Amino acid sequence: MKRPAPSTTVQKRQDLREHMAQRVLRYLWWILLLVAGIQLFNILHALVYTGWRLHTPASRVYVLLYACLLVVSLLGLACVPFLKRSLPRSAGLTLWLQWIYCGFLLCWAVMVTLYDQRVGPGAETYLTVLLTVAVLAELPPVPAAVLLGVPQIALMLALPYYQPTKQDNFGLYLNSTVLAAVAIFIACYRYLSQKRQHEGAQLILEKNREIAEKNRELMYLVGHDSLTGLYNRRFLDLRLPAICADCAEHGKHLGMMMIDIDDFKLYNDQFGHQMGDACLDQVSQALLGCLQSEGEYILRYGGEEFLYLGSGADTAAVRRRGEEMCAAVRALALHAAGKPSPVTVSIGACAAVPQDKSAWQTLIRRADQALYTAKHQGKDQVVCDTGEGR
Repeated sequence: MKRPAPSTTVQKRQDLREHMAQRVLRYLWWILLLVAGIQLFNILHALVYTGWRLHTPASRVYVLLYACLLVVSLLGLACVPFLKRSLPRSAGLTLWLQWIYCGFLLCWAVMVTLYDQRVGPGAETYLTVLLTVAVLAELPPVPAAVLLGVPQIALMLALPYYQPTKQDNFGLYLNSTVLAAVAIFIACYRYLSQKRQHEGAQLILEKNREIAEKNRELMYLVGHDSLTGLYNRRFLDLRLPAICADCAEHGKHLGMMMIDIDDFKLYNDQFGHQMGDACLDQVSQALLGCLQSEGEYILRYGGEEFLYLGSGADTAAVRRRGEEMCAAVRALALHAAGKPSPVTVSIGACAAVPQDKSAWQTLIRRADQALYTAKHQGKDQVVCDTGEGR
């Protein structure tokens, strides 16, 4: 079985930690507020019950315990906004503070339960807090076993020393131990369930990203030439009608140029197909480097032939761009055997304001005819079809 890459494993742990921290911060504030409200009520009740004097040791001990939990809960409430703003950087700190608070809450419940033994053998406060922590806190298995198990052991060991008379605590020990075990199981089950759900959601998200990336790659391959990376004929079929319609709607010229590498067969026969492919790639990059606006496109039309599209380019602009392209290809200095001059291109150009979205077909025919003229007039030149009215 193939092991996941270490970086992937670390990232998954960080994602899980951030997810758990978000859950803690989503629900912890109202738990802290509820605990703080209960302690405030207990303090006020003790004050009213004693006539605001706290004249008995028991009342002072209880108020002190209530006040300690109230202060810690209020400090936790004050930390929540900071921790939320600092995510994901504060994810680890958030979980640690949650575990510390749960540990403090359980220790507090043990102390209250031990002090309650002077009036009765019950452990209701401890058992209530135990289940509350198990149900509401986000505790991994090991921290859950420690946080919920250690207070149970401490309570069982200390209980006899706080009871005024010797009592049979077997039932209390059994019930609280079973409940502690159930609480650990609940905490572990909740955590592992959340972990599985998060991992499942992340897996689906990752698969969706992979599918989206594959779709992008597929769309790129469908719309681009594999050799030169330029747009291909499919781009022409998909996008050109929309470009033509936009020019027609806004009264803009649409410039076109058919560009053909001169004597490419001679170059290909002399140097072989591999060098021929390299020549095509270099020429395509030279043509692409001449584009200056977002409305200009270069396509590989087929073989050694390219097509230029210029939204908003009139006849003069198309001619200038064609001259630049001829010069850029000459500057490559790619020579074929038997030719003293470098590889060149012939260009047939035209420009017109389209009448509708299908007018591009006429423009291509006109540019192609102009290219035919450029070839017969000596190549390495731009010939413009100036019949814009056609």
